Amino acid sequence: MRSVRAVLALAALAASVSSSAAGKGGDATAERLVGQLGSKKYAERETAARKLDTLGARALPALRDAVRNADLEVRRRAQQILARLERRLDAVRFLAPTRLCLTWKGTPLPQAVRELAARTGLDVRLDGDDAGLASRKLTLDTGDATLWEALDRFCRAAGLSEAPPGDSVNPTADQAADSALVLTGARTRRPPTHLAGSVRLRALPAGAVIPSARRPHPGPDLIFLLEARPEPKVAWQGISRVRVLRAVDEHGQSLVQPEPFLAVDPISAVDEERPLRWDAMWGTPVAALPGRTVPVRVAAGKKAAARLKEVEGVLTARILAAGPLVTVDNVLKAEGRTVIGPGGEMMKLTRARRDGPTLTLHVEARPSASSGAAPFHVVRSPKGVLLMQGGVQTAKSSLDLLDAAGTPLKPVSRERRLNPDPRGGLVLEFTLVYTLRPGQPPPSHLVWTGPRVLPVDIPFLLRDVPVMVQKPRASIAPVP
Repeated sequence: MRSVRAVLALAALAASVSSSAAGKGGDATAERLVGQLGSKKYAERETAARKLDTLGARALPALRDAVRNADLEVRRRAQQILARLERRLDAVRFLAPTRLCLTWKGTPLPQAVRELAARTGLDVRLDGDDAGLASRKLTLDTGDATLWEALDRFCRAAGLSEAPPGDSVNPTADQAADSALVLTGARTRRPPTHLAGSVRLRALPAGAVIPSARRPHPGPDLIFLLEARPEPKVAWQGISRVRVLRAVDEHGQSLVQPEPFLAVDPISAVDEERPLRWDAMWGTPVAALPGRTVPVRVAAGKKAAARLKEVEGVLTARILAAGPLVTVDNVLKAEGRTVIGPGGEMMKLTRARRDGPTLTLHVEARPSASSGAAPFHVVRSPKGVLLMQGGVQTAKSSLDLLDAAGTPLKPVSRERRLNPDPRGGLVLEFTLVYTLRPGQPPPSHLVWTGPRVLPVDIPFLLRDVPVMVQKPRASIAPVP
């Protein structure tokens, strides 16, 4: 099963990260395999690529050197393998679950729920219409558990269930009101669930509101809603894509996905009643708030089915992560130099002047469209009024001057300005002033750190998934 293999690959990659930190035993092998990427024999190039992919993190140093190789084929293949490995490493990092141990002994349930919310960061609430819950008491030791395991054990011990979420599946709709987890005493069937580390995936019954989709086939679709709920620590930006790799219904029929779910274009998703929000740094439309629930379709088989026995797939999410965007080396000799980061970010050191102990740096920085570094958004209201609002889950960017040992130097003054860019969007301008002390290690490199939206693949396996049948719309005959 491919999704199970993907999970095992993530675990193996995590182990390879640990082993690479302890030593560089795989470097010689990786360098030899990188050399074979330029072999005249296609089979040798393919074999070397597969083995480099298997090496995981141990191959990263050799691959990063190979992207500057003089051989075009070596560069091309190294870039492809490096992108895959770094994406899998991102998944390992962002899907690492929070672990905790929670205990209660004869605690009133409302107090236990408040403590659960405080310890996990989840917005957990009791159903306010169920007065009988206030008199319950809870005794529980979750033991060592992930956050989502602890929540499940809490609900089972307290005799609670999660209230069903709302019907909205529009990934660009405002879902802030649906972020709370409402616990109720009413017994409800636990939906099919897959725990993917820091993200919980659930198959929910499809409601009445299902976005339309292009139909490359004439038959009906079987539909369910896939809900992805991340831990609070995850800077979730929404769902980009859902691919079904394998689906088997209750009759044993193998079903296929007509087409992968793809996030809707923010422009076409905005109707006349909703304001259009766009990124002030780039002037491009963005989703109003990140979505967590999307419809998943598979083409129905010959026999009518109400359930999927198993469904495997991969959900691709957008995660906001902070990290180095661009680095300028040998700062004192880099005046006038422009450096482009791996994500397309640009930084130009327009001034690097030293006057005695005083060092003044002036920098222009331009983020890429995927950096998510806009300090604010501009919103057009339904009446056409332009409004400026704070960025949605954006992180501040920073500029740091480091010495050769990697120790940051503290500036005497720091100034940041936003200026219009003739090519569109805005340019960040930094002015930094330092006082260099005698005997102090000289400045070495300048690092621009900021946020970037990264795609993260989340494999899932769900069993016994109830589905709704959606038939193709009847064609409308033209008026004669």
